[in-house]
Amino acid sequence: MLTYLYIQILITFLYVNLFDYFHPHLYVPRYIRVPGPSRRTRIVASE
Repeated sequence: MLTYLYIQILITFLYVNLFDYFHPHLYVPRYIRVPGPSRRTRIVASE
């Protein structure tokens, strides 16, 4: 369970970074379910 969660977070993080690289003007995390801490960091980084 914990390993699956870690892999899911890792894949989501990589996907968001790739998407930001190709489309930096779009705000991606709003449409992707990211666990609390990662999402908070992501929002701070985006703003």
